[in-house]
Amino acid sequence: MKKTVCAICLLLIFCLVFSSCYTPAGIKIGFDGKWGLLPEVYFGVKSDNTEFPIDDVTLDFSYGNGAASGVGGFVGGDNGEDCPIVCVAVYFFNAKYQDTAAGYGEARFEDYKEIEGLYFVKEIGIDDYNDNYGVKNNFLSCKYEHTEALTIPEEVMELSVGYACLGVFQIAYVPSTNLYRIVGGGYQALKYEKLDADTVRISEPVGSHYENPK
Repeated sequence: MKKTVCAICLLLIFCLVFSSCYTPAGIKIGFDGKWGLLPEVYFGVKSDNTEFPIDDVTLDFSYGNGAASGVGGFVGGDNGEDCPIVCVAVYFFNAKYQDTAAGYGEARFEDYKEIEGLYFVKEIGIDDYNDNYGVKNNFLSCKYEHTEALTIPEEVMELSVGYACLGVFQIAYVPSTNLYRIVGGGYQALKYEKLDADTVRISEPVGSHYENPK
C-alpha cells in the first residue's frame, strides 16, 4: 500500500514538473496584470498558432482604454487653437513608421484614412470607444471588453524579419488648416519571420522598443 501511495505521489510530482516546463504552442500577449507606468491603450493578442500563410495572418486582438477617464474633448493646436478629437482610428503599420504613428513632429494629414505607411483598419466613434472598449486591470489579469479577429496586411511585413504593429490612436481636427493630426494612443508590436515565400512565424517581441533590423 505504501509503495502504491509513493508511486502515485511521484507520478503527481512528475506531472507538475512537466506541466510547469511545458509551453503550449500559440500566442498570448497582454492578459497579465500591468503595474508601473500604465499605457494609454491596452492591447491583448491571442492565437492558437504561431505560423500562418503570409496572406492570412489572422489573430484575435483585444484593445481599449484602461484610463479612468474617457477620450475626447480638445487638444491645443498651433497658435493656441483648440482642436477637437473627432474619433479613434485603428491601423496596421511596419515598425519603421512608428514616429508617424505616434504623432511626432508637425505631421498633418488631409485624410487620416490615407496616411503613408499606415494601413487603415477602421474608425471608432468617441462615444462608442468610451462605452464599449473598456479595460479592467488588476494584480492578476487584464480583461478587455472588445476583441476582434484582424488580419495583418502582407504589405506590412516588408522584410524577412521585422515588426508589424497594431495601433489605436486619437485623431484631432485642425480647423485653421482643415487637416488632421494624431494626438494620442498606443500600439502593440509583433515580431514576424518569413519562413519561406508563403509562410510567416509570428511571436512576441523581446523588450519594450521595437525597430526593424538595419
